[in-house]
Amino acid sequence: MDVIIRIIDESLSKDINLKNGKFDLIGRFVPKYMNEEWGNDIQIFSEDNIGSQIFPNENYNYELMKEEYIFVAAYYKNEVVGLAVYKHNWNKYLYLYDLKVKNEFINKSIGKLLINKGKEVEKEYSYNGIYTQTQDNNLLACLFYLKNSFKIGGFDNKVYEGTQ
Repeated sequence: MDVIIRIIDESLSKDINLKNGKFDLIGRFVPKYMNEEWGNDIQIFSEDNIGSQIFPNENYNYELMKEEYIFVAAYYKNEVVGLAVYKHNWNKYLYLYDLKVKNEFINKSIGKLLINKGKEVEKEYSYNGIYTQTQDNNLLACLFYLKNSFKIGGFDNKVYEGTQ
């Protein structure tokens, strides 16, 4: 599959509002901190509790966000099939603010390609790394990030408190 990864500039700014897709809720990621090391357990939901979720679509505005954010898109046959939104941050780490891939392109390495482009941006700006956060019930996302070199570095049980 010939996928092209591009950093979005003004000429492509219409491409930053990729719609959110549904994701499966099959379990829970349980972070653990023991002996000064992070680890995790995984809880798989019973079949009765498996579900799905979709976040409301963002309304990104390139003109208002271009100084603080970097938009990276994945294109297949000139169609946007994935988007990563990175934010410059005060703590010397690049923040992966949003990552989404059209459902029909999941498991085709699009997310990995978008993260790899983020690693190039990280080096270009002399950041110490990339960080993100995700909700514990999005087990597949948590496992995806671990598979793509992210490490558990903390736990915030309040950040998603007001969400479903």
